[in-house]
Amino acid sequence: MENKPNNSPEEFSIRLKAGKHRTYFFDVKRTKQNDAFIVLTESRLLPNGTYEKSKLHLYREDFNRFLEALDETFSYIENKADEPLDNPIDQTTDNNPSTQFDLTWD
Repeated sequence: MENKPNNSPEEFSIRLKAGKHRTYFFDVKRTKQNDAFIVLTESRLLPNGTYEKSKLHLYREDFNRFLEALDETFSYIENKADEPLDNPIDQTTDNNPSTQFDLTWD
């Protein structure tokens, strides 16, 4: 991982190389109202030599819910991913009060 110098358009940036053909970027940018937000970018090298990029913009008001959903997804993979899927169920939880998380964003 490498941090980008502060003179770039991004306020903060980390580059994460993931194998030979994928790179992830974690950038902090600001809106016109000066609110910080995160841009997650996946850059993939295609067989024809060009790059394909996918971006996700994550705003401050969604940080906690995003982390909760990510934590739940990681837990699912760690605990159940190796079990066969006899009857796949949509695990979508939208503000489910019975689900407890200990992730916070300051």
